[in-house]
Amino acid sequence: SFARFCRCALSLGGCSGAAMPKGTGRIVIDPFTNGLLTTLFGLEVVAVFAVLLALPGALPAGCPLTGPQAFAALAVTCLALFPLIGLVKLIAGHACALLSRTALAHLGDPVAKVKTRNKLRDQSWQLTIHSAMTALEAYILFVDGGGEHWLDDYRSLWTPHPHQQVNSKRSVHLLYLLQMAIWIVTCASHRFLEERHKD
Repeated sequence: SFARFCRCALSLGGCSGAAMPKGTGRIVIDPFTNGLLTTLFGLEVVAVFAVLLALPGALPAGCPLTGPQAFAALAVTCLALFPLIGLVKLIAGHACALLSRTALAHLGDPVAKVKTRNKLRDQSWQLTIHSAMTALEAYILFVDGGGEHWLDDYRSLWTPHPHQQVNSKRSVHLLYLLQMAIWIVTCASHRFLEERHKD
């Protein structure tokens, strides 16, 4: 099955041991693989911040920030996302518990179990961030600066050549900054803060 293939691929040592021993209900993660992937993630984050500080031409043309300013903005955004995640999870947990006890009571209060509520709270952050990023992307494509003209004229995608294009929309650079911060924080959150799930 696909799930077995994924477990085998992540174990790096073949399929000799199952990722979840039968009957235990516990997820067993290969410590070597876990350490390797965590180290690679840490190195990638360090590399992103180092590039912002050390390489003057690393940012795309038209970016309103310098490298050190982008470094500071990314660091501040990452730090601001942690309490935002907590707030979203707190609100979602209370809202879903209330909804479960009232509107979904005829189903037997589906969010009554702590494990189910925690899983729902963890997923609420993903729903919130994907909805917010979709709204920002729609704003960039259809509203900011009159929208993107290449949506109506696909030939303009190549005029000027993509290597010579300069995007001076601040919203595009904000999107890049937010996406980078979200991926860094979400990765760290999944690895160090959230409860492990079977899925």
